[in-house]
Amino acid sequence: MGSGVCMSTTDALPARPVQWSVGEVAEYLGVQRSTVRAYVARGEMPAPDGHVGRSPWWTPETITQWHESRRGHGSRRSSSNTSRISGAFSPDSSRSAWIRQALEDALPTTGTLTARLDELR
Repeated sequence: MGSGVCMSTTDALPARPVQWSVGEVAEYLGVQRSTVRAYVARGEMPAPDGHVGRSPWWTPETITQWHESRRGHGSRRSSSNTSRISGAFSPDSSRSAWIRQALEDALPTTGTLTARLDELR
């Protein structure tokens, strides 16, 4: 017969860490799975905490700490894009002047169209 020793399942197995797959990491970051795979391939994210077969996994702590340490917390817009966009609408910008001129040129046309619509009513 048996040895007479009875073990509960909690005694037999150590606690396993929560494991995030590529899909779960992508969901947390708000990106596609292919983006996470590209980060891994380029060495832009932490090494996996482990693998299940060939699939990498990370603990939530690994990913959240890495993500919080990234510049902009994973924002896709770089500061150069932000300054370029805001610069387009500054008062001394040539683009701003071009936009202002285009609007001024369009106003007579808009006014003419509005007047024509009023005539048709």
